[in-house]
Amino acid sequence: MVFEGTDLECFEISITNWPYLGSLSDEQKKTKEEYLAKYTDKYQAIKHSTELPEDLSLWISVRFYDDGTGKLIPYPAGEGRALSDQALSKDQYRLLCYVKNDYIFEWHVEHKEAYLTDEEYELYEKWVQPGFKATNEEKQKY
Repeated sequence: MVFEGTDLECFEISITNWPYLGSLSDEQKKTKEEYLAKYTDKYQAIKHSTELPEDLSLWISVRFYDDGTGKLIPYPAGEGRALSDQALSKDQYRLLCYVKNDYIFEWHVEHKEAYLTDEEYELYEKWVQPGFKATNEEKQKY
């Protein structure tokens, strides 16, 4: 019910063994691959979480950044981590849910504060370009 009517386009869905610690076994990896191949539609993957073995859980995550006006903009699915590194001047949020047997048994929201001003971020973007040479003024300022 929680995800009903929610646009899941920007959500990432996977399988994990949480709350158990450790990496997935080969058998669990195979189960994960088969499940995600069978339920390519994210709504269906969530809806059928009861089909997962007891030692596996559905992992659902979405990342957002604050556009500066208080509006949260989602990162495209699969690109959240890479894009979040590019938005160092924006506050960022992540919603993470674990689902087992049709119930969200754990969820949390993470907040990562911006640590560069917009001006510092513009300079950062220039500095990471191949062949960029900082002026003496830029070197002194930063």
